[in-house]
Amino acid sequence: MTDTLLPEMKVGWNLVTRTERHYTSWRSVKDPASGDFSYSIDIRGYPQLILRGDAKLRFRAGSWNGLRFSGAFNLKPNII
Repeated sequence: MTDTLLPEMKVGWNLVTRTERHYTSWRSVKDPASGDFSYSIDIRGYPQLILRGDAKLRFRAGSWNGLRFSGAFNLKPNII
């Protein structure tokens, strides 16, 4: 198990091939079957990051406005 994204990992949609990439938790350390949590991008309306767990919406980052996610107010701006 990890809480780290590796270089070249992607999340979201390829609108040309209509392929979605999302992350799903494992059931347990010893069982890599799909768990209860998933992290994906909802492209209905403005795209936004969403976290679902136990069949419920747990977190929504809001849409990307070019600087930050509109629903994540505690994030600091990137100075680079």
